[in-house]
Amino acid sequence: MVTQVYIHGRLSFSEELSEKTYLVEIEFPEERAPKPRPFQFLLVWVPGTDLLPMSVAGFREDEVALIVKEKGEGTARLVRYKGFIGVMGPYGAGFEPWSYNRILFVAGGSGVAPFFYLAEEAAGRGVTVDLAWGVRRGSEFFTPLRVVRELKGKVWVATEDCSIGYCGRASDLAVKLVKENPDAWDAIIASGPRGLLREACNLLSERIDVYVNVEAYVKCGIGVCGSCTLKPHKLLLCRHGPVFKCSDVRGYI
Repeated sequence: MVTQVYIHGRLSFSEELSEKTYLVEIEFPEERAPKPRPFQFLLVWVPGTDLLPMSVAGFREDEVALIVKEKGEGTARLVRYKGFIGVMGPYGAGFEPWSYNRILFVAGGSGVAPFFYLAEEAAGRGVTVDLAWGVRRGSEFFTPLRVVRELKGKVWVATEDCSIGYCGRASDLAVKLVKENPDAWDAIIASGPRGLLREACNLLSERIDVYVNVEAYVKCGIGVCGSCTLKPHKLLLCRHGPVFKCSDVRGYI
């Protein structure tokens, strides 16, 4: 079990990767953070804002990397804040799909955030993770090599405005890839808006194991408040997730 801690940090790096999407690095000058499992998340606190649940995009004991989509006061402050930042976690069960050989990660928008840490950890275990990433506009795309130095897997891109790569949504691209390469992957992980998760389960789960990285409002992070209950199920995102098999969360997504 990974121990949950509260650590003082400070913003050491912030760069806008694409339209309102930032790579943020928070360093821990005085303490060392416990190593998270892929898909575990952190609660980040910037003075004057609510706690912000954040996926881990990269990790070292003295620093964590986040992909932050600026879409409110809290995230706007986080990507620019120069003072003390509180970091709590890691939370959730995480997901370590090391029994598979090759995985297709299907991401919509900022749902790509946990891909980078997963791909890095997977490479060290001989597991390849390919990426099918969809964004609405080309201005929202950035090359994954701006976040990680190298990728073992392949990358395909879809844009809904048809400006880059495949013309359509991430789910459309994933269906096309699986049809053209029916034996290429033994698992799929979908991450992003609920509609994408639903489509991945409905369109891709007949012949292959499909998992979804679910989002829900997280308040306490330890399963006490019940704010992240995945109704009508009794599952808690912060305790049991955020990654589930499609069959476990039908009715929620």
